Amino acid sequence: MSRSYRHTKRLISDLYAAPPPKHREEILDDLGKLVDCWERGERLRELEAFGRAQFGARWKGTESSVVQLQELADFMDFFRHALASGVLTPNAIGLAAHGITEHQVTPVIAAIHASTAGFQDAWTRLTASLNTSSERLFGDPVEVVSFETLRSQLTLWKECLPTLHIWAQYLARRQALLATAAAPIADLVAKDMLEPEDLIECFNDNLAKALLDAAFADRPALREFVGELHEKKISRFADLDRQLIQLNRKRLLATLYQRRPTLTGGVSPHSEAGILLGEFNRKRGHMPIRKLMSLAGSLVQQIKPCFMMSPLSLAQFLDPKCVRFDVVIFDEASQVRPEDALGALLRAGQAVIMGDTRQLPPTTFFDHMITGQDHEDSDEAASIADMESILHHCRRSFMTKTLRWHYRSRHQSLIAVSNQEYYGNQLLIYPSPIQRDGSLGLHFVHLPRTTYDRGHSRVNREEAREVAKRVIEHLETHPQKSLGVGTFNVEQQRAILDEIERLLLLRPTLEKRTGGPDGAGEPLFVKNLETIQGDERDVIFISVGYGFDGARRLTTNFGPVNNDGGERRLNVLFTRARERCVVFANFRAADLPLPPDAPLGLRILKQFLQYAETGQFMNAGVSQVDGESPFEDSVYRFLSDHHYEVHRQVGAAGFRVDLAVVDPKHRGRYILGIECDGVPYHSSRVARERDRLRQEILENLGWQIYRVWSTDWYRDRTKAQRKLLDAIEAAKAPQPRGRPRRPASIANLERDPRDGSPAAGQTSTQTRSTAATPLTRDYEICQDLPIPTWGELHDVYVGDLSKAVTHIVEVEGPVHFDEVVRRLRSLWGLRRAGDRIREAVARAARFAERNHKVVRRGDFLWPPGMTAPPVRRRLDDPPAKIELICEEEIAEAVKVVLNTQFATAQDDLILRVSRLLGFQATHQATAARIKLTIARLMETGALKLGASGMIDLVRR
Repeated sequence: MSRSYRHTKRLISDLYAAPPPKHREEILDDLGKLVDCWERGERLRELEAFGRAQFGARWKGTESSVVQLQELADFMDFFRHALASGVLTPNAIGLAAHGITEHQVTPVIAAIHASTAGFQDAWTRLTASLNTSSERLFGDPVEVVSFETLRSQLTLWKECLPTLHIWAQYLARRQALLATAAAPIADLVAKDMLEPEDLIECFNDNLAKALLDAAFADRPALREFVGELHEKKISRFADLDRQLIQLNRKRLLATLYQRRPTLTGGVSPHSEAGILLGEFNRKRGHMPIRKLMSLAGSLVQQIKPCFMMSPLSLAQFLDPKCVRFDVVIFDEASQVRPEDALGALLRAGQAVIMGDTRQLPPTTFFDHMITGQDHEDSDEAASIADMESILHHCRRSFMTKTLRWHYRSRHQSLIAVSNQEYYGNQLLIYPSPIQRDGSLGLHFVHLPRTTYDRGHSRVNREEAREVAKRVIEHLETHPQKSLGVGTFNVEQQRAILDEIERLLLLRPTLEKRTGGPDGAGEPLFVKNLETIQGDERDVIFISVGYGFDGARRLTTNFGPVNNDGGERRLNVLFTRARERCVVFANFRAADLPLPPDAPLGLRILKQFLQYAETGQFMNAGVSQVDGESPFEDSVYRFLSDHHYEVHRQVGAAGFRVDLAVVDPKHRGRYILGIECDGVPYHSSRVARERDRLRQEILENLGWQIYRVWSTDWYRDRTKAQRKLLDAIEAAKAPQPRGRPRRPASIANLERDPRDGSPAAGQTSTQTRSTAATPLTRDYEICQDLPIPTWGELHDVYVGDLSKAVTHIVEVEGPVHFDEVVRRLRSLWGLRRAGDRIREAVARAARFAERNHKVVRRGDFLWPPGMTAPPVRRRLDDPPAKIELICEEEIAEAVKVVLNTQFATAQDDLILRVSRLLGFQATHQATAARIKLTIARLMETGALKLGASGMIDLVRR
């Protein structure tokens, strides 16, 4: 009923040409469309000026024809495209703008049609000749391909005509490729989806994989390899190897103990045993050593098979005619003169000459020192002649072997200079896990305020005081580390000793820490470069002494270092330290001038000082060490991707750790060494070196070692990588830092054989002497027979009588035939045996021999199987008659005597043998028979006549 409602309804009805809809929603929808139409009309009216500018007369506002406008828009778009692509030129536009007649256009169109036909004909012939098409070349028909594109393609073909033969080769190879298993790759290559480099690498990778798969299939050891199980085998092998070494030590102890001779009482005083026992019991007036060794040297060698003597002592105490050795070993042979070594060489059948020709040779230095000659100025210096040693002579004529394992230095810097300058980097040096640390390695201390007293005392007193001060500090702070001091001359050595003694007087409690016979550990020493060879200590201080004098003048005179062989003295001095070496000098390597004719010793000294100060060699270039295998490179890249700092091929020479992970908190050390089973591992021919010694030495130097197996890395890389990361994280845990361990082979030595341990033997020499077994046994006679003893002896059946003979031989053999007759006669109760009895016994003996019950050797009957008869003492029955004793028993008696009292004079030996056999007196016939037996033993090589005139066994 609202007025406004009715008014609005009338307005809406006026808007409709027909009756309006009845539903409100339809009316609202129509009103919305009406509003949209009105808004669009307003928009067209706003664009009136733009429409007239674009479409001209065809624009008629809302009354414009949409079809005509669209046709004009399409033409304009085509026109712009033709203009942009060059189809229409500005000249054509100009002509169109000014107008053109049909007469003018017709010839041009005809020419164009002719050119088009010629082009089509040429193009058809070209594509037919090349067996191609426009669609194949350009992806479109030739009609829509621009002339520029065609020109570019034709120009390219023309330029590539000289290489057309390569294309032909490619097609031939492609055709051959399609006939192989690699055919699927042909399309990838044709579409440039594979680069040539990728193709070769892809082929190599697949070939390697195929070869590996074949290797795994053909080799059970590879196919069944599991790193964890293999490491357990290695651990078991290492344990067994160490046990074997310990057992061999014990076996050797037991063997030597069993071979020790037993010294018993009652031996001849003129035999070797008698001579030694006599000397043992004598309180004064002992026999001279040379005479004692001449008379009893063989026995002494059996007691002590190894002699340790200098060549001069050997010549002084051992008569070359009486004492011989199987092997003589020279240690430090570079210091032994040939004339001094000759005597030792002549006393042995074999020789081992050990030494270093690059270390101190025999020298006359101390001869000059005794005569008081001054070596201060080079113009007045006496020539210190270095003579050739026995080592030099032997290496020219005999086979040599180099011992490459360097065992002393626990840090590679301690041996680096010597290894480069003297050994051509051939030594096998194991690196330390600590690269920069004050407690290990080579260090330099510059003392610029000290002066060398040139021309007077030849001492650098301030340097001596500083070295002595450092010695006292070392004794206070590191008493467990042994210490030695080396100097370049005797005067500096004495100055340092004086300063140390002065400081020790102020600190008497440190006296016991210097070591010595009554102290613990190795004693402190102060030696010069002429006397230091053979010594080594944990820490070595080197006092150069020479240097700038009071006038700040530095000469190149360094005493013996400047002379021939001076470089050898430096090599000795530089290599005495196990853990740390500190060099003291008042000049740097850069201060030392090197004239063109500088001796080798001076050049090496400069190199050594340079390395001690900077850790670098002079004129050494920087080299990048690459991995030894792609496997190692792969492990390196993996660790680098996980943000670990990894160094490759860590070490100085000979042996390098493949990969080493740097400690992020202490960059001067490595937390883990990683060994890959590459060439060094597989090339080792000795399992002990490969699987035990290398890792054991590295661990004793402080390394933690983890091994990555290439087989695990290839077959299960994810697991191998996870285990490697776990090992690195575990290695980051704090490790106890104490004194570096000694090698296990040294630390686990068995106790000394004399400490009462069971491995050393159960009894002492004295116990064995008193508990000696009897040398002989009394002769046992047969007391009964296995057959009846009645009737006539010669009438007994030969089979039964042979049983009696066999029984007598079993009890008394070897026994003389006459003794067998006498024993049967006695047991039968007869007083005498005539020819019939002897013949009957002879028949019985032959019967027993035929039945292998007895063995007959001459006049003696032996039990079967007996080779060495027992030595028996004859008392009253049977009587001691030499003709009734076989030669074999006499020979055994000779051996028993010599085994008891060792080398013995012949007359004394005959006497002792006769007493052993039961003779109370040695008559001429007895002595002659024993002497004949001794002669035959010597002929067969069982006995020998010594240089002292005594007879002894040939002992093997």
